[in-house]
Amino acid sequence: MESPAIEIISLSFSYPDGVPALHDINLNVARGETVGIVGPNGAGKSTLLMHLNGVLRGKGTVRVMGLDVNDENARKIRRLVGLVFQDPEDQLFTPTVYEDVAFGPLQMRYPREEIDRRVRDALRTVGMEGFERRSSHHLSFGEKKRVSLATVLALDPEIIAFDEPTSNLDPCSREEFISYLMALPATKVIATHDLELVLQLCGHTILLSGGTIVTEGETRELLGDRALMEKHRLRVPLSLALGPR
Repeated sequence: MESPAIEIISLSFSYPDGVPALHDINLNVARGETVGIVGPNGAGKSTLLMHLNGVLRGKGTVRVMGLDVNDENARKIRRLVGLVFQDPEDQLFTPTVYEDVAFGPLQMRYPREEIDRRVRDALRTVGMEGFERRSSHHLSFGEKKRVSLATVLALDPEIIAFDEPTSNLDPCSREEFISYLMALPATKVIATHDLELVLQLCGHTILLSGGTIVTEGETRELLGDRALMEKHRLRVPLSLALGPR
């Protein structure tokens, strides 16, 4: 039987100051699935994502593609799991777009020809061909978001975790970015307050609150539960609330 893309067993985590962030998280994500993680501010969504590729390590078990997230597997895990941060400035730090996108493949010590191909393919996927020599920091916010996604795609990961992928995007940039997400064949985990995005992309959704999984289930049913949403400081997506017209 094929292992899940993500398997989390009894994961708990507290920050160095002792503040608990996650408690007894148990979660399976199937290969090829797109899963939404929703919840109020401070629910632990970003903290959970950072456990998927070992940026953070808590108590419990985290496995990706059958491999335990640990020191021994760290290099393989970084290749398997890409994390797209909420703020692209956290992902872009070199002088040019090319260097930002090439950084991951360079760390993996791919040959120069392979690095060039990966950069070219990643930028083409997000509509940023021709920007290789531009400074990432002089791009628009939407362009930075796309380049930050390209930095992850350059490693061709099996799993991509997104932290608030549509935050601060204007409507057109949001639609463009969603179209790139929809086209990606990888397993996707999307933590966001954009519930319309979750409704559009995610067949399965997890509600995280106070560092624990309150419930999970079919997206339309979960997000359409007004009492549940309001209890956890969320709102039913407008398209669901209005119903068919």
